[in-house]
Amino acid sequence: MITSSELSQLISYFMVGNPYWIK
Repeated sequence: MITSSELSQLISYFMVGNPYWIK
């Protein structure tokens, strides 16, 4: 299982790794 904190870290990672993930 993934915890909320881990999910937040993944979101932060993808936001930094993919600055254009929001269309």
